[in-house]
Amino acid sequence: MPEKLNNQYSWVKSLSTSLLIFGLFSIIQIGILFILLINHGFTINEIRLKPEILEEQVYNFIGPVSVYSSLIGILLVIYFSKIIYTGNKFSDEIRNKIIPINKNESIEKIIQWILILFGFSLFISVLSNWVGVMNEVKFTNEVLSSSGNMILLYFGFGIAQPIFEEFLFRGLLFKGLGSKFSGNFTVLITSLLFVMAHIQYDIIILILVLFPNALILGFARLKTGSLTIPIILHCFNNIVVLLINS
Repeated sequence: MPEKLNNQYSWVKSLSTSLLIFGLFSIIQIGILFILLINHGFTINEIRLKPEILEEQVYNFIGPVSVYSSLIGILLVIYFSKIIYTGNKFSDEIRNKIIPINKNESIEKIIQWILILFGFSLFISVLSNWVGVMNEVKFTNEVLSSSGNMILLYFGFGIAQPIFEEFLFRGLLFKGLGSKFSGNFTVLITSLLFVMAHIQYDIIILILVLFPNALILGFARLKTGSLTIPIILHCFNNIVVLLINS
């Protein structure tokens, strides 16, 4: 059953605000890339006349773009949560309901969920190799081969971006949808939206890897009532993917 929450937790309000945040996040990413390009010798006129420069150079600056945009994204989630739910005042409601973090999560429970994620990843790897349908993750390979700063890349993709995405999808959005729909349906919808936000990956990766991974993160959020384990799982998964493909 949906959680019994105050009427202010409107699923429409949460969904529209989440879409707004993601839109701002995308614009910020482009803006940061634009600034980095200018800082590295490209001119505004050059970029204006040849806009494909942005696409050609994005992988070279993916580390800093990911770090800076994700940190700003985290602040956006907190800021808009303050605006729409607490009257522009940070309160325990944000910490406990919208972006709940359990600092005392048991090691046993964390290991249990990591094993679930690892077991699923192993199953998909064996299955895809047997069927012969899994392609290389072209986006990840491009990022690793072109990134100029590996430290920023690991911090961005391995820590900052997962935290931002968990705050947004399994935090703000999850809480709003949970006020209207059942827990399982909320997990499904947030997982689908999460996949739609990662269209840079091949369709096979989206279906066989990202969507099931999103379901695991969603159920971890649902069962634990906290973002602690989803954040740990998300960071763990991204760092392992970078290490494996390095």
